[in-house]
Amino acid sequence: MRRSNLASFRGGGSDAGSRRPGSATFAIGLLTALLAAAAIRAQSAQPDEADPGVRPAGEAGEAEPSDVFNEEEKKSDTGLPETFVAPADVPPEIEIEDELLTQEELVELPRTLMKASFQRSVVLKGVLNNETRELIKDGVRYYVHLLSMRENRRSLDDVTEDILRLVGWAAAQQPNESQKREFRRFLLEQIVDRASELLDGNFHVRINAALLLSQLDIVERSRNTRPEAFAPAAEPLVGVLADEKQPVAVKLVAANGLRRIASYGSLSTNQKIAIADAAIRDLGKMESHWWYQSVLLETLGALDQIHDLERSPFILQALVQVMTDPRRSWIVRSEAAKALGRARVDAQVNIGLVAYEIVRLTRQIAAARAQKPGEFYWDWCFWNLYLAFNPVDSEERLRDAGLLVKVQNATLRQHQNKVREAYNMVLPLAQKVLNPKTESAIGEAETKLLDDWLRQNQPENLQVAPGLQPITTTGADGQPRQASTR
Repeated sequence: MRRSNLASFRGGGSDAGSRRPGSATFAIGLLTALLAAAAIRAQSAQPDEADPGVRPAGEAGEAEPSDVFNEEEKKSDTGLPETFVAPADVPPEIEIEDELLTQEELVELPRTLMKASFQRSVVLKGVLNNETRELIKDGVRYYVHLLSMRENRRSLDDVTEDILRLVGWAAAQQPNESQKREFRRFLLEQIVDRASELLDGNFHVRINAALLLSQLDIVERSRNTRPEAFAPAAEPLVGVLADEKQPVAVKLVAANGLRRIASYGSLSTNQKIAIADAAIRDLGKMESHWWYQSVLLETLGALDQIHDLERSPFILQALVQVMTDPRRSWIVRSEAAKALGRARVDAQVNIGLVAYEIVRLTRQIAAARAQKPGEFYWDWCFWNLYLAFNPVDSEERLRDAGLLVKVQNATLRQHQNKVREAYNMVLPLAQKVLNPKTESAIGEAETKLLDDWLRQNQPENLQVAPGLQPITTTGADGQPRQASTR
């Protein structure tokens, strides 16, 4: 195993500190297992499993299939139970073997790096010149391309953690802040370039490459310093979303990475629009896994961007369309509501319409929960509805997360009463469902309050902002309608 070479490079780590020990190992180990399972299950799952909260048309009132086969089950023509689901084919990406280091390089590159005291004399000191640039290129290629080696397939999380530890050490002993940033930028650019070369390789390698790109910081988190994600890492992650051949599990990791970069990076307007366009495009694929749709929505909510290049509030329009789409799962629709509480808005946005539609979604979810009270996702949905109005912590409050926080700004204060009224409709139900000490059944009196409020507050204008296509909603008679575009 080539792990012995990596271990020999850890000398000097004791005085340099460690980059969040165990964080990448945990994330990679957990996500690789869960996402691989999700990717395969999505191909063979029953509709309710693949998209919780949506019941396929024509199945209302049908008995749930048994989880255990027995001798009395009705057999199909093949002799198998009708509830039998054949296992999905092994994704072809699992079988790809594209090793990017030769056996000669596996011997010579470590020797070169050790001779130059790569970690202590180059990485830690953070001095950038012609000699160190070449050493950084060699070092990064060695470390990152170790991910592609088949012999490391069972220890990819360790290899990734080694790379992130190297990033954490970068220029730690460089006193000049400008030179420190320049050194780290060059190192991270090399990592982005080399990691991008892994995104068409083995499935497990792609997962780890996407995770690596997602965690790169130009400024490390410290007790008094907020991290600054490395914005150029967004480009290959957007490429993952745009690649129709990428497995959904890899796309999910990429989308989550883009959410982190959007939250902590300094993205340009064009970068934000590119991320949003890619996320919205994949949200349009109704067959995609609900988990992936949820992360795409979180990513859109994290982007500090209102308009596209045509000055249209395209992110808000996409979020409202998802939230009001009855074909989506309840989790996805509630995630869209939460994202609306985080997306950037301006004075032209019809906040009253957004608040009304969140209350309407709350009423629909309450009715659906009464029909299937034991489903796992109801707590999740009501927590999302609560967060549509509130920040989850002080950091989110600084970003004006939550409609109640947004309407405190001078340009949006005219919506304060409507948003507060809507919140007062949602809050009692969320409290009842989420409080384990209370009886969580939602009664008729509570749903009647919602029905009365919705009937009395139907918006006349269903445009999210002037010039946009009106959304479709439900009138007091329960029928779809569009309001005036005045």
